Amino acid sequence: MQIHRFYTLRPKEVQAIYSSLGGKYGYRERLARNGNGSPRLYYLDGHPEIDRLRDRATDELRLNFEEFRNGLLVGITERTEPYILPLRPADIHNISIHLTRDVVEPVPGSFFDWLLRHGVALSIARFFARPGEHEAGRTELRLTTGGFSIHCWADAREHKHLLDFFGKSVVEGLVVKTAVQVAE
Repeated sequence: MQIHRFYTLRPKEVQAIYSSLGGKYGYRERLARNGNGSPRLYYLDGHPEIDRLRDRATDELRLNFEEFRNGLLVGITERTEPYILPLRPADIHNISIHLTRDVVEPVPGSFFDWLLRHGVALSIARFFARPGEHEAGRTELRLTTGGFSIHCWADAREHKHLLDFFGKSVVEGLVVKTAVQVAE
């Protein structure tokens, strides 16, 4: 499983990668499946080549999974340079999706603490939190294969979308859903 720099591939090479994954879905099939792309994810760690990209990058690496008829294509974006990584279901051991809750630890006497004690919604009060008083919840995804794993995250509100995406894809039997965990 090699990472390919998309703009250096010739059209026939791209077509060969697409056909090795069973080909793309047609327009009507994508509509019937409510799309074939995952929400945008942010890469954390796990794959040696992607780690090297992350270490060189000036911005966070963004990932997107695209569903094909017989596999997944991982799109990796480093600023403006796209890379692709084809994955076949036989190569994937499991996919775990975790949801972490918001961690709220207001400092006594802070404005954030005062807002919470007076009933202001957390969605508004969080803008006044000092560093360390509020950590937003997030959805973490770990895709494990024989040689590497891909660990990435998205906002907590994307949890249902990720479950739906992997639940309808060719790897639906490999998804491990876990209960809500408290962030560390």
